[in-house]
Amino acid sequence: MNIFEDILVTQNKIAVLVGAGISMDSPSNLPSGREFVSSILKAYLTDEFISNLETDLNIIDDLIGEIGHLTRPGEFLRFETLLYYLKSSGLDPELNSLKSLKLYSEPNSNHYNLANLIYHGHIVITTNFDNLIEVAYKQLYPKEPALSIKVYNDEFSLEDLKSSKEKCLWKIHGSFLRENEDCFSSIDATFTSCISNQLSGNKLEFLKYVLEQYDLIVAGYSGSDDLDLMPLF
Repeated sequence: MNIFEDILVTQNKIAVLVGAGISMDSPSNLPSGREFVSSILKAYLTDEFISNLETDLNIIDDLIGEIGHLTRPGEFLRFETLLYYLKSSGLDPELNSLKSLKLYSEPNSNHYNLANLIYHGHIVITTNFDNLIEVAYKQLYPKEPALSIKVYNDEFSLEDLKSSKEKCLWKIHGSFLRENEDCFSSIDATFTSCISNQLSGNKLEFLKYVLEQYDLIVAGYSGSDDLDLMPLF
């Protein structure tokens, strides 16, 4: 029995926070944050700069191995920070580099397990922009109403959280799409939140409530960042 199956039989109030790691398994095969950052840098920087950067990252890796937990190499240039400056600098104002992730469209077993947890009344929160959990839910429960996807700050309602009227997926960092609606502005808002190093408003109160009232399980999320989420823990 895997951890997701264990949750299904528990009587406790469970919330699951998931990150990019859940989408790296086959057949989804999304890149890690570090891999994605490296690919973007290689697209915009010179070969000489990239060579020096990779040397520096290898040195940092060695330091981490010697000292233990110092920090992650990616924290020297966070995924969200890089995208924020690509957009604001005009190098990639439409964030086409990020939109390339839409090409990854096939859910893996993690997405199906999470969709099943939502159906059975558990809370699933994700930092991911992709819609693979939604796709998995639709495939598992084609005759059920579509998931209610929460992406904007004012949608993170404690009333909706406590209600059993609809099945919700809470996308704390926003989303590309929900159904046929373009939600890219929700991702823009996330960059602003990360740059300021804090959540605010409904999302902040939502997460505080979840941490107080639910047993939290974290999967595919390193928890090593010092931006908008980790200050709450």
